[in-house]
Amino acid sequence: MGKTGALVISLDFELYWGVRDKRTLADSEKNLQGTRQVIPAILELFNKYEIHATWATVGFLFCETREELIGTLPKELPDYADPNLSPYRYVQSGALGAREQVDPYHYAPSLIRLISSCPHQYIGSHTHSHYYCLEPGQTGQTFAEDLAAFKRVARKKGYAPTSIVFPRNQFASSYLAVCKQHGFAAYRGNERSWMYEAGPGAQDTCSNGLCALPTPTSI
Repeated sequence: MGKTGALVISLDFELYWGVRDKRTLADSEKNLQGTRQVIPAILELFNKYEIHATWATVGFLFCETREELIGTLPKELPDYADPNLSPYRYVQSGALGAREQVDPYHYAPSLIRLISSCPHQYIGSHTHSHYYCLEPGQTGQTFAEDLAAFKRVARKKGYAPTSIVFPRNQFASSYLAVCKQHGFAAYRGNERSWMYEAGPGAQDTCSNGLCALPTPTSI
């Protein structure tokens, strides 16, 4: 009896947090606005054809306001060798608007509620801050702090994600134990080929805050 194949859809939901260190907000604005139009259309198709999907969501997107988002910051932050990589520095720079209604690029609680209300859609983790696991200056401890922050805000909003996607596929096998400690049972790994191997400064293939590359693996 032959093996049965399966199509797994895993989507990265990150908005500007996913491209912040690569592109200016002005350059990304059109694509980000398009993401907000595309997601309802995708959900309509998924609902029509009963398609299951996991939406790996950046923790910051759960927040309703700037004050709430700032209140989620961990006590210990990654000290990336390239300061531009740190979303935490960006948050503290005053770049954020007050709430989703005036800043649809950094917050998305309404979209998360829309996604989770659609049948067969699941909210996963894309870390709290779009954390880069292979960049110099970060540590296993600051990664753990980031995951803990994600779990707190997700739990506050009524979600308990058990799957995680490493931003820019910067996968570090030594961090799987940390993921497991924080209740994650599966992660999206990279294909076993040199062309998929991630490393510091790896280019992200996402350009509009929403992308997919399915290779789910149990922790």
